[in-house]
Amino acid sequence: MIFTADDFGLHAAVNEGVELAYRDGVLNATSLMVSAPAAADAVARARRLPGLRVGLHLVLADGAPTLSPAAVPALVDAHGRFSDDMVGNGVRFFFLPHVRRQLAAEIRAQFEAFAATGLPLDHVNCHKHFHLHPTILSLILQIGRQYGMRAIRLPLEAGAPWWLRPWLLLLRRRLRAAGIAHNDYVVGIESSGAMDEAAVLAALSRLGSGVTEIYFHPAVASAAPITSTMSDYRHADELAALLSPRVRAALDALALPRGGFTDVLLSGSPLSRRAEPPQPIDAIPAHHTHSDAPSNPAHHANTDAPSDLAHHANADTPGDPAHRANTDAPGDPAAVRADVARPQDAIAAMSSGSDAQRAPAPVRADGAVPLRVPASTRGDIAAPHDAAAAGEPAGGTGPLGRAVR
Repeated sequence: MIFTADDFGLHAAVNEGVELAYRDGVLNATSLMVSAPAAADAVARARRLPGLRVGLHLVLADGAPTLSPAAVPALVDAHGRFSDDMVGNGVRFFFLPHVRRQLAAEIRAQFEAFAATGLPLDHVNCHKHFHLHPTILSLILQIGRQYGMRAIRLPLEAGAPWWLRPWLLLLRRRLRAAGIAHNDYVVGIESSGAMDEAAVLAALSRLGSGVTEIYFHPAVASAAPITSTMSDYRHADELAALLSPRVRAALDALALPRGGFTDVLLSGSPLSRRAEPPQPIDAIPAHHTHSDAPSNPAHHANTDAPSDLAHHANADTPGDPAHRANTDAPGDPAAVRADVARPQDAIAAMSSGSDAQRAPAPVRADGAVPLRVPASTRGDIAAPHDAAAAGEPAGGTGPLGRAVR
């Protein structure tokens, strides 16, 4: 089980909410926007909380680039910001080589900015789940492993619409083939901005086997909306859920391994291996169970070049924990827990009113360290090869037919 907060660095109120949710609540991890207005404050807080797992929240829509707008003119609007037209941009990413080159440069710059913080990289995901786009995923796999990327969010939620499922299946197959660890399910897409105590307790009562990530957008109360696109988000209610004694009691009753992606998927946890037979995504019931499709041989055409590091990840040694986290062998002595505590256990614990508090994490006297954004990024990045040759599905923007946050 992984509890994650997105948009770390977006606003001081978000940063304070993340710190409170980790220090006094059940939050395990957060995803950092490296070029957001309060990113330096977020990094300073993370340095004071060494147990808080921090990942990279790549921003390629609804935000500002890390590179100067002049370096990525094909990616930004007249105001120097990424457009919110994810469908239109997705088409351009897929078909236009010069746009892909700028996209690759921007993704690299964000990885470099994260590396400059000195924080260990727990995971990677994209703002608005844009990594569902196959071209963006290709570049993340190619570039990310050079910066120590070992885990990516799989935004597969129970009840995902039928038109999104093929893209989720493609993403999962490609992560497995690349040796990149991932969660099995996610909670928080359908109720984005409304993950209050009731929503979290309901989600915990419906857990199946495998690793579930529940993600939030917590923040302390703010006089104005944090951004115009989140004007209807109930940030304070989400923070209250992460601080709730009832949520903590329900989690304790489930007795699942909890932590960041590296803790749960890559550190020898029983959930870092998988033993159940694969199921197609279409077979996922409302009370979801573990499902993993076998690797699609066609996937290997989706890597961007023979020198793509993601491609070489397929030859990971058996001792590589990232590789083990993605093995599917039926004989693997693994142990996705089939005996996960059921909802009644959580309900019983919830009604007990347990209010156990966790001791604050150790605090270090690190001062604020501003982010060092690279003045330039490598200009010799190879553009992804032709989409048709890559074997990526025609109309690669399918998963972006509606905005997701």
